[in-house]
Amino acid sequence: MKKLGIKLANLIKKRVQDSIIAKIALVLSVAIVFCTTYLLILPALTISTDSSSSVIQSVSSSEETTTEALQEESSQAESSEASDSSTTTSEAETETSDSVAAGSLSAETSDVTVTVTYEDDTFSEPVTLKVSSVSDTSAINDKLTSVLSETKQTLAQAYTYDISFVTASGEEVEPSKDVNVSIAFKNAVSSSELGGNWKLYHFVDNDVNKVEDLTEQTDTTINQDSSENVTSVDFKSDSFSNYTVADVTYADFNQYLTSDTTYTTKTVTPTYSETTETLTTRIALSYSITKEELQNNKQYAIKLPDDTTWTSITEGQTYKGKVKDTDDQYAYEYQFVEEDGEKYIVITFLDSYVETAGTKVTGDLTYTATIGNTYRNDDGSYTIKYSTDATVEIPSDEITVIPGEYEDEHDVSSSKTGSVEYDGDQAYLVYTVTVSSNKGTNGDITFSDTLSGDGLGDITIDSITIDSITKSDGSSVTPSKEDGSDKKSFTMTLSQLEADESYTIKYRYKVSNFPAGKAYAINNTVNLESPDIDNPGNSNSWVTIERNKITKTGEYDSDSNTITWTIKVNENKNDIAGATLSDEMFSDAIGDITISPSTGIEKTSDGYKFTAVSDGKNTNTYEIKYETVAGDLPNSW
Repeated sequence: MKKLGIKLANLIKKRVQDSIIAKIALVLSVAIVFCTTYLLILPALTISTDSSSSVIQSVSSSEETTTEALQEESSQAESSEASDSSTTTSEAETETSDSVAAGSLSAETSDVTVTVTYEDDTFSEPVTLKVSSVSDTSAINDKLTSVLSETKQTLAQAYTYDISFVTASGEEVEPSKDVNVSIAFKNAVSSSELGGNWKLYHFVDNDVNKVEDLTEQTDTTINQDSSENVTSVDFKSDSFSNYTVADVTYADFNQYLTSDTTYTTKTVTPTYSETTETLTTRIALSYSITKEELQNNKQYAIKLPDDTTWTSITEGQTYKGKVKDTDDQYAYEYQFVEEDGEKYIVITFLDSYVETAGTKVTGDLTYTATIGNTYRNDDGSYTIKYSTDATVEIPSDEITVIPGEYEDEHDVSSSKTGSVEYDGDQAYLVYTVTVSSNKGTNGDITFSDTLSGDGLGDITIDSITIDSITKSDGSSVTPSKEDGSDKKSFTMTLSQLEADESYTIKYRYKVSNFPAGKAYAINNTVNLESPDIDNPGNSNSWVTIERNKITKTGEYDSDSNTITWTIKVNENKNDIAGATLSDEMFSDAIGDITISPSTGIEKTSDGYKFTAVSDGKNTNTYEIKYETVAGDLPNSW
C-alpha cells in the first residue's frame, strides 16, 4: 500500500510537470505567432485606414485566442493553434480583397516613357507597370503589311512596346476598367515623306492574328509637332500586351487614273528644249474613285513617272484643288514631295467634300510637268505612262522645239515662293523672287508681275510694296516700278546681269478687302524680257487667302455609333466680331457642345455670335466640338 502511494505521488508529480511544460510551450507558441503577425502587418498601418482596422481586428482575435489557450490543457492547445492559423489566413484574404486607390504609374525604355493613370478600384492589389521594346517585330510587321494592303497602303516604320501590369508575386494582371495611357517619345519620331499618317494598333494577348486599330477611337490622340513628327500617343484601354505606333504611307492613287488623262494647251504650250533636253507641258491627270473608297481612306499618293518632275511649284507647300474648275467647293489638298529619288503628288480629300460627294467622284488634277528624253520617241513625239490605264500621248506637231543655238549666248531665269500673312481683316500676299543668269544677259531685264485667279474681281488691292532688292554681290538696288491701274500687277526694269549673277526681290501686295467665307486661290506670275533671249525662265506661285475660315471634320466611334464633329473657326485670326456661325446639325447634338476658348462667343437661337474681345475686335481661333448619333451602320469592307 505504501509503494502504491509512492507511485501515485510520482505519477501526479510527473503529470503536473508535463502540464507546466505544455503550458509554457503554449505561451511561447502564442507569443511567437503574435510577434510574427505583428511584424507582418505593421507596414500595412501606413497604407490606409481600412487596412489598419483589419490588422487591429486580427490582433484582437489573436489575443482572445491566447487567453483561451492559457486556460486549456495540452490537448486544447492543439485546437487553439489551429484557431490561430485560421485567423492568419482570414487576415491575408482581407488584404488581397482591398482595392487600390486612384493613382499613376510610370516606366520607360531607351526611347519612350509610358505613363498610366487609373481610378479607384481599378486594381485589387498593388501592381508595377512594365514596359519593354519588342525587338523581333517581323511577324507584327508582316501582319500590319497584310492589313494595310486592303486599303492600298504600306507600312513605312513601326515601334512596338509590350505593356503589362505585374503584382508583387510576379503575376500579370489586367485592370478592371479603362486606364489612361500616354506613350511619350524621348525624341520626336520623324514621319516619312509619304507618311505622316500615323496609326495605333493593339495585338490582343500578343497574338498577331488579333489586331485592333485604335486610331479612330475617340480617346486616341496621336500628337505631332509642326513638322508632323510624333511626340506622344494617348489612349485608353483595359487590355494590355503589344502596342504598335505605325507610320503608314498614303495609298496608291495611280490605280484610279483613267484613260482620259492627257496634256492640255490651255495655259502652257508643250515646249521641248534642245539645250536641256526636256519637255515642259501641262498634264491633266483624270481620275475616277467611289465615295465608299474615299470614306475608307482619304489620303493617296500619285507616283510620277521616272525622268519627270514639276515646275513653278514649291515642294512641300499645300495647294487646294477642285474636282471640276466650275465647282464652288474645294475637294482636296495636295503637295509635291520627293522621297528616295522618286517624285509624288500626295492628295488628301477633305471631309467636308466627301460628306456631300456622289457615289462616284471623277475629276482632273492638273500640273506643269518637266519630262526628260526617256519618253521621247524618234519622231519627236512623247508617250508618258502614269498607270495601266493612263498614258499621255503628245504628237510632235503639238510640240514647239527651241533649238539649242538660240540659248547658247545669253540666258535669264526666275524662281518664286509665296505666302500669306494676315492682319485682322487685311491680308498680305508676300513673295520672294530670284532672277538669275548663268551666262549673263545682253541688256536690261524687264520684270513684270501679275496676279490672276477665279474671283479676283472680288478682291481689292490697296498697295504694292517692294521690301528689298538685293544683288548677289550684296549690294542693294532701288529701281522704279509702275503699278497697274487696279494694283494687281506691276512692272520694273532691272539692270543687266553678268554671268552667275542674280537678284533677290522681296515684295508684297496688301489686300484691304475680300469677302468672308470663301477661299480665293491666287496665282502670281513673273514674266521676264531681255534682248536676244527668246524663252526666259518665267515662274509663278499659287497662294490661297480666306477670311473667317471654317473647317469641319468628323470622327466615327464604332463602339457608341456616334460621330464627334470638330469645327475650327478663324484659323487665320481675322476680326470676326459680329460674325455668326450656324450649323444645322447643332440641333442633333447629344450632350454638351464644347467651345474653346469660351470668351467672345454667345449662344443665339440658331447658332453662335462672336463678340468683341479687345479693342472692339475678336481675332480668336475657336474649336467647337459636339457629338451626333451616326444612324445606320455604313456598309464597308
